[in-house]
Order: sequence, then structure tokens, then C-alpha cells
Amino acid sequence: MSRFARPVGMLVLLICSSTVAFAHTGVDDASGFSHGFAHPLLGLDHALAMIMLGLYVYQRQGTATLLLPAIFVLSMVGGGMLGFLGVTVSFTEEVLALSVVAIGTVVAFASRPPIWLVSGLVATFAVLHGYANGAEAPGYVDGGTYALGFVLATAVLHATGMAFGAAMERVLHGRSIAQACGSVAACAGAAMFAGLL
Repeated sequence: MSRFARPVGMLVLLICSSTVAFAHTGVDDASGFSHGFAHPLLGLDHALAMIMLGLYVYQRQGTATLLLPAIFVLSMVGGGMLGFLGVTVSFTEEVLALSVVAIGTVVAFASRPPIWLVSGLVATFAVLHGYANGAEAPGYVDGGTYALGFVLATAVLHATGMAFGAAMERVLHGRSIAQACGSVAACAGAAMFAGLL
């Protein structure tokens, strides 16, 4: 087994070990906070996009370290409000899948496009991730605690991606593991877009 296969396999197993194949399913008997916290963790599109963003932030470092996660969270909250208000947005699932492809691709190629371009794409994707979280909030939960839950889970997933990137670089003294994970995520996003996942 190559030195790359085990860490990549572990990341894939970690991401897929929950009921992620049933994206956006919800948790029936949950409080607003616990339901909101679980939602991003149980959707493959959410989990992959957020972990890959954390991995990208680690790759890029500098200004991106705080800027991109902050943009994602703030934009996601705005999108969540649209969902809570019942605004209809078309092609949400397709764009969520494309967000995984896009973020996975920039990780795979260790790309460094202009920060304004990355920020705009991150904000756009985050609005739709937030919209999906907000639109699928069950009517019986408190919107404020639900939102707090999905914001915290998002931050945890970003931190997971950053920590994974840091750990792999320290252990293997290179960034090729992160790039391999980006390739896997981009392929998973393409499969989601095609309806295969």
C-alpha cells in the first residue's frame, strides 16, 4: 500500500461512515440545536464541500486562513434565512454538487486564483448551502438554535479540513495527500451531480 492510500482511504471512510448517502434527511426527535448541528454532517455535499474548503484554506494560508471560512459562514447564514423564509431557489442540489467539484478541483491542483474570485465563489456556494439547511429545517424546531447548530457544525468541518491538511503535511512532509483528497472529492461531486451518489 502506498504512503498516500491509507490517509486518503481514512478520510473517505470518515466522511462516508455516517448516513451521508441520505443527504438532507434530518433527525426526527431532535432539538433545534442538535438537528441544525447534525444537518451539515449528514449530507455528503455539505460535509465534502466544507472539509475541502478547510483543506484549501490550509493549502493557501495567508489571508485565506480567516477570510474564506468567515465569508462562508456569513454567506451561509444569509442563505439559511432565505430558506427559513420559504424563498424558492431552483437547482440547489445541482449547485451544491458543483460546489464540491469546484472546491475539490482547486484543492487537487493546489490552485491560487485571485482571492476576490475565490471569495465570490465561496460566498455563492455558501448561500446555497445555507439555503438548503434553512429550507429543510423542520417546522417544530427553533430557528435560532437550529442556525447556531449548523453554523457550529460548519466551523467544525472547516477546522477538520485544516487539521487534516496540517497533520498530513507534518506526517508525510508534503501536500500531495491533500491534492489526492481534492481529486476524490471532485469525483464524488461529479457523481452527485450525475445522480450516482
